[in-house]
Amino acid sequence: MSILKTPRGKVQWAKVVVPDTKFDANGVYSVDLLLKADDPATQEMCETLDKQVQEAVAKQMDERPERFKSLPAGQPLTANPYSEEDNGLIKFKFKLKARGKTKAGEEYTQRPIVVDAKGQSILRIAEDGRVMNNSFSIGNGSTCVVHYQMIPYFVASTKQCGVSLRLKAIQVFQLEKYKAGGMDFEESDEFTYEDENSGFNTATKETSTQVAGDENGDF
Repeated sequence: MSILKTPRGKVQWAKVVVPDTKFDANGVYSVDLLLKADDPATQEMCETLDKQVQEAVAKQMDERPERFKSLPAGQPLTANPYSEEDNGLIKFKFKLKARGKTKAGEEYTQRPIVVDAKGQSILRIAEDGRVMNNSFSIGNGSTCVVHYQMIPYFVASTKQCGVSLRLKAIQVFQLEKYKAGGMDFEESDEFTYEDENSGFNTATKETSTQVAGDENGDF
């Protein structure tokens, strides 16, 4: 399965270092990418995805057309992995399961590759697979390129057909620091808190970081 690459864009809600377990105990890595709607490269990407969705629909119609007789168009409902925003941008959603099982029942773990502008791995991975510098984060507005795979899917319960974007890697060209709760703290040489009990300065700075992926998984 080929791996594709997006144009450069601004990312939102990047969870590429520590997977999100809020809705899935196995964890999900994810990132949203915003691209300009009037950019030819963006339009080409949308056309490619639309074509893949239609091919997925054609496959379902060829295999079991009787499943869709009750639907108005007599064919599967469709869903695209992108949406048009009100500000002239298009948002693309990428995901990757952190853990899962293959069809053969074998368990696997995977994570996206995260590299800097020179293609160097950012995260430091221990022998047991833990990310040593997991405080690294990619803040909203960072300029990145996403590497991904297109994964056709069909949901029998909803009769919905589409293409999901499997996150394989992300390259960071311009990093914006994560701002907790939208607060933007500045640095100065004035007051610095020190823990009197430990004798160590507790002020910390984020460091750069990254990982590797697996071909298995639903997305």
